[in-house]
Amino acid sequence: AVFLFGAVGEYYANDRFAAVPRRHLGAYFEAWKLLLSGAADDAIERHLKGCGSPVFFAERANNEAFLWARLMHGGARVAFLP
Repeated sequence: AVFLFGAVGEYYANDRFAAVPRRHLGAYFEAWKLLLSGAADDAIERHLKGCGSPVFFAERANNEAFLWARLMHGGARVAFLP
């Protein structure tokens, strides 16, 4: 599991601190690969339904929502630190 700081709500996943296993480092640190490959839209539309489509016009999308979508897209299970 990827362990995130336990402040999650409307902002999805707090990205200020995380304990990330090696197999999920790409999902956490390599957002640029999703952006360049064009897979970012797919990740957001699949895992953040209701954010908006196309993603460029999404009103509720932010960096923390994008982190959440990347982790889900990468197959990571998310747990929260106390």
